[in-house]
Amino acid sequence: MIQVINLKKQYKKAVVLDVAMLEKPKSECFGLEGNKGAGKTTLFGVMLDLVRASEGKVEIDSRKCVKLKTGKE
Repeated sequence: MIQVINLKKQYKKAVVLDVAMLEKPKSECFGLEGNKGAGKTTLFGVMLDLVRASEGKVEIDSRKCVKLKTGKE
């Protein structure tokens, strides 16, 4: 199962990703759609630990997958 809880990514004052809650059971397939700049790539980047989140958490099979931003980026 993938769980995204209160996930936020900010660059200075610009919020580029703000997800309150997303759950995807292990047996289901899903995709994301949205306008350009909606945060789709940023969400996957955070889930893969390529981009550091400002707040929140991502768990995949009950393992934390997100490191929070600790300094200036």
